[in-house]
Amino acid sequence: MAHSDAQSLAIETAHWIWLGGAIGLYAGQRFDPVELQQTLPNVKLLACADGQAMIREGEVGDDIYILHKGSALVSRNGKAVGELTPGDFFGEMSFLVQAPRAATITAVKNCQIFCIPSADLERFVGKSPALLAAMRSAAKRRMSKLIGP
Repeated sequence: MAHSDAQSLAIETAHWIWLGGAIGLYAGQRFDPVELQQTLPNVKLLACADGQAMIREGEVGDDIYILHKGSALVSRNGKAVGELTPGDFFGEMSFLVQAPRAATITAVKNCQIFCIPSADLERFVGKSPALLAAMRSAAKRRMSKLIGP
């Protein structure tokens, strides 16, 4: 994603608490907001305009994103295949397998997303193997949905 296309927002304590809860849903544990700030020092909170492609199918990238507010459309080969709502993450497939993005994710309504750089995420999953396992499981489910049976 071209971060210059999105407006950077200040991350407050309430955001860190929300992010810890969202990540915790996948990992099966809650994360302390102070620990998150220390482990993920380069996280950004971005506001994306309606219609903005947050990631594009075929592009190279290894950051992952978590939808904080709004909704987003998932499309592959120009065809809508799903929708994301707050708490959903995306971009994990490219992070896990170092492959181009498998789908385009477009902001639909008042999107705010957390961008977690790959270096921060690598450090974080090193401390939380359950999160890495959950990401792998979610990526497998999503890939089967994207490519079909």
